[in-house]
Amino acid sequence: PPQAYLIAQDLDMYEASLDFPVVCRALNIAEDLGQVSHLFSDKTGTLTQNHMVFRAASIRGSRVCAERSNNSADEGGVDIIGPSIAAPISEPTSEKARKSLLLCMAICNTVMPMESGDGGLKYEAESPDEAALVQAAADAGVTLLHRSHSHIEVMDGGRKRVFQLLHVLPFDAARRRMSVIVSEHEEEEEVVVDEEG
Repeated sequence: PPQAYLIAQDLDMYEASLDFPVVCRALNIAEDLGQVSHLFSDKTGTLTQNHMVFRAASIRGSRVCAERSNNSADEGGVDIIGPSIAAPISEPTSEKARKSLLLCMAICNTVMPMESGDGGLKYEAESPDEAALVQAAADAGVTLLHRSHSHIEVMDGGRKRVFQLLHVLPFDAARRRMSVIVSEHEEEEEVVVDEEG
């Protein structure tokens, strides 16, 4: 969108000491910036440390845990012990549910994958929960590669999959979820609705 481009090119919003330009992560609220009348801040850093880590999920009543080993002492959390979300589940319907969950975590979001300086991917997200879910899916083998207004590309266990993005229903307080409607190019007759929330 043109607003995001103009914001990114604004030299008054460039931090020279860090050699860091402004990054517009929430494109849907850029037009509301002119209506801001109050700006709130706190001294504790809770607004600036908006960080989230995926720990575990439940698949058909069985707990599976994040692939990454997180130092819970550093994050003030509790160790969660259980099988890895990256490991196949022996029961076929649960394994299908695990694969569906990982795919949903990778595509049902507004995350933009970007190349990092080391040749890998980093994820730019409007909210830390979206970034945490996409990173957990990538750690488990379902990696979001590219997103455009019409397509989503993921690498799923070594296989590149391309989805046509038919519609996005953004998160709202009434529904308490966001949804994407997609169709995989290889299976065009099947339309899937993925929801997160």
